[in-house]
Amino acid sequence: MAPEQATGQTWVNLRVFGPQGSAEVRALADTGATFTKVPHQAAEEAGLQTEYEVPAEMADGRTIKRSLDLAELQIEGMRRPVLVSVAENGQTAMVGYTTLETVGFKVNPVTHRLELAPAIEY
Repeated sequence: MAPEQATGQTWVNLRVFGPQGSAEVRALADTGATFTKVPHQAAEEAGLQTEYEVPAEMADGRTIKRSLDLAELQIEGMRRPVLVSVAENGQTAMVGYTTLETVGFKVNPVTHRLELAPAIEY
């Protein structure tokens, strides 16, 4: 079993595309997070410029303002446009549930891998 699987976490390779290029990062699939968060260096490489701001509730209950930009993300060959935030120094890159749903994946909590998930429409 890979060390990442032993922790009960699901990690993915994520490619971020922006107006100036792309960057690849290793990110934690976090179904408790709304948005995807990418490292500052990856955002710079891709040329992301945050354009939107939203309030975000942190795990400790604090509310902060989080800046977002529209980028294209690719996970396991699937590429879609999504809103992403830029991580502060030292923060872990994460893939939030809105990205997972938009790109078409769900987290299997047993295997700690992503699985294809069809979009739901009523």
